[in-house]
Amino acid sequence: PTRMDQMTASWTLTLAPSSTQQLTVEATTPTDTDDTVIRNVALLDSFVQQSTPSNAVSTVIYDPKISITKTADTSSAAVGQRVNYALNVTNRSMTASVPDVTVVDTLPTGLQAVDGTLTVNGDPATDLDPNPQVIKLNLGRLNAGQHAKINYRAVLTPAAATTTRLTNIATVGEGDAQRSEIGRAHV
Repeated sequence: PTRMDQMTASWTLTLAPSSTQQLTVEATTPTDTDDTVIRNVALLDSFVQQSTPSNAVSTVIYDPKISITKTADTSSAAVGQRVNYALNVTNRSMTASVPDVTVVDTLPTGLQAVDGTLTVNGDPATDLDPNPQVIKLNLGRLNAGQHAKINYRAVLTPAAATTTRLTNIATVGEGDAQRSEIGRAHV
């Protein structure tokens, strides 16, 4: 471009009679653009004729925003005691769904998940990870504004006696590729 700013790119071209030239512009939107319509119009100015607008092209920008919070029902526990964990996963977008939401909750040494206590929205759920220290769930599609509530119980093992604080971290993202948000609970 000959000139470019936040909203406009300008080129100076020389065209032979009856010729054409194609220009391609790639743009990046700001990060907080959920449910924003971007309208794009090109203008042709020349010495021969006045400004001529192109047809308008509108693009709706969807920005899914997955968040996770995690709480424990107690802030202190002894070896052998059980702690109930609650995770809330929310798609905060007003319009965009996320097709493949995955939650991974890695339990620290000293905590072990109690079999049969894992639920999603009150229904029994299956842990997809064979590692007993990792809880992995595929929630599937999370539509705009939709949330999922995950609950499970863990027991403090003798290994917990060697530390004064256990931090249990869960992540949520789309598929296996990315982990976008982190939820923490401390005991």
